[in-house]
Amino acid sequence: GRGCLALAGELERDLGPGELLERIYGTIKDNEHGKLLSWLVLSGHRFDAIFAETLQRITDTLHEIRPGSPDRQDTMFMVMLATLATFGDAVAGDSMYGAIGLKKAGGQQFRQWLATLVRRHMAGKSSRKQSSSRA
Repeated sequence: GRGCLALAGELERDLGPGELLERIYGTIKDNEHGKLLSWLVLSGHRFDAIFAETLQRITDTLHEIRPGSPDRQDTMFMVMLATLATFGDAVAGDSMYGAIGLKKAGGQQFRQWLATLVRRHMAGKSSRKQSSSRA
């Protein structure tokens, strides 16, 4: 509970996406919160109000700093993508990196890649050049 609110506060102190994802990953992985959260979800439990409040604070903060007038749902989807990917990484990443052919350091590289993807998307930049014609 309190750890979730502290992470949301980190975002408000200009912690970059990469650092934030590493902090979230560390909190879930190192304290084995990922296993507990997995068990709770698989047992039909809902996340408590503090976790919901944390996700809302992160979404609100990111949406406020986005350039232009993006759709709020887009910001919500990016928060969901980053949250679910980081949660999955903490719970099953070690098993999956070898299966896909990445070395153990692949986890940190994946989280850096994810942070870049989130940062570019939130800034309104595409991760690849758009072609003016479709094949």
